[in-house]
Amino acid sequence: MPVSTEMTTTRLQMVLIQGYDDEGKPVLRTRTYSNIKTDAENESIFNLAQNFSTLQVHELEKVVRVDETRLFAE
Repeated sequence: MPVSTEMTTTRLQMVLIQGYDDEGKPVLRTRTYSNIKTDAENESIFNLAQNFSTLQVHELEKVVRVDETRLFAE
């Protein structure tokens, strides 16, 4: 049985360094932005995160794109 896919949602997650613990390891905080267009290019999402990071107090550690895809039988 063939299985098809449909991209349903895309989210942008910005992982920020909030500080450091007693052992010197970074304490991370994730900010999630929903309603990103599913057909948005990776470069556009990355550039958006870079622009948003200038508005943040904390340093940007990494940018994550989260895509959800629905699977269904044809």
